[in-house]
Amino acid sequence: MNNNDIDLLIRQIENVILNKPLEMSDKLVDTSDELQKLQDAIYYLSSCLIESNQFLQALSEGDLDPTPPGRHNFIAGYLKELHSILKHLTWQTTQVAHGDYNQRVHFLGEFSDSFNLMVKQLEEREIKLNEKSNALTQSMNLLISVMDTQSHWIIVMDYENHEIIYTNQSANEHFYNMQENKILCKKDCPILEKIKFISNIDSKCEYEFYCSHKRYMKVISYPIEWNDKKAIVHYISDITEEKESKRNLSNLAYTDELTGTYNRRYCNEIINDLIHNKQNFSLVLIDLDNLKHVNDTFGHVTGDEYILMVIQAIKNNIRNYDVLCRIGGDEFVVIFKNCSEEIAVKKMKKVHDSILQIKKDYILSISYGITFVSQDMKLTPDDIIELSDTKMYEFKKNYKK
Repeated sequence: MNNNDIDLLIRQIENVILNKPLEMSDKLVDTSDELQKLQDAIYYLSSCLIESNQFLQALSEGDLDPTPPGRHNFIAGYLKELHSILKHLTWQTTQVAHGDYNQRVHFLGEFSDSFNLMVKQLEEREIKLNEKSNALTQSMNLLISVMDTQSHWIIVMDYENHEIIYTNQSANEHFYNMQENKILCKKDCPILEKIKFISNIDSKCEYEFYCSHKRYMKVISYPIEWNDKKAIVHYISDITEEKESKRNLSNLAYTDELTGTYNRRYCNEIINDLIHNKQNFSLVLIDLDNLKHVNDTFGHVTGDEYILMVIQAIKNNIRNYDVLCRIGGDEFVVIFKNCSEEIAVKKMKKVHDSILQIKKDYILSISYGITFVSQDMKLTPDDIIELSDTKMYEFKKNYKK
């Protein structure tokens, strides 16, 4: 064997080690049977290693369906066995993913222990999740049963698409029929439109409506989890009676029982508001002349008649937004908003003249004092009434003369 053949064989062995393909065109000079067998063995080893490495590379990249080495490749025997194990392990994992927790691995050492422990823990967790799910379902059914007994309307809407996903029985019968997708209260329902547009909220909010049936409705909305979905629940209640009750209480607190006009408390509050908001106004303090004499001579019923006739004369000569208050038995206050003293004088002269024209068994007349309050004056309600009181007595003294 000459040196060229030795170099060729050494180079071919190096290429086999480096996983490089051999040049099949390389020929030995010495064509003896021994050298030719050695050459054929090197070629066979190279093809087996290249085929095995290609198969191994596919497995390492996650491809479990490569073309396996041929039967002639005895080197790849264990790789084929590993391939079979990986295929079966993949099938077992898929079975576990579909809920088959009976799968176990017993032939991969520590991996088998880890795999089997994972399957056992998954089974235990699923059992606990199922228990929680059943408890949640029971709680949800109980919640729905409770909500269906409520007379108030309860609407649950999907957080994302604003679709109605639940209505309690009361809402379903009187407000919105979810099964028929039908509005029951009115064709264009302002409440339903409103709650659709404010569904994307992250905290509780409250608002009120005056609906088409002349009822006051209150809506409380807040985000919740509904069957594992983000949702908004709207709790709608009729507060008409509550509103009317508050209005009645307000009327009792701020109005005079006999005349229906505002009382002293309201008078002080409105004056303070006007001063705070820096609005000009004229305040008139009015005193009914000889009311005590009428009460003593003709009786209190006639005295009340006197008061009501004066009240009506005043109302006939003031604007809707002017304020009339009874602050004492025979004392009244008129607040002319955004009104100069000159105009207030003219208005009160008309009131006085109209009262003097009333014909009764007694004489009807009033005395009054007018104070103009500008936004730069620093006065309290008591200061203003005291100024008007002084002017009223000057009026009374001059009128008697």
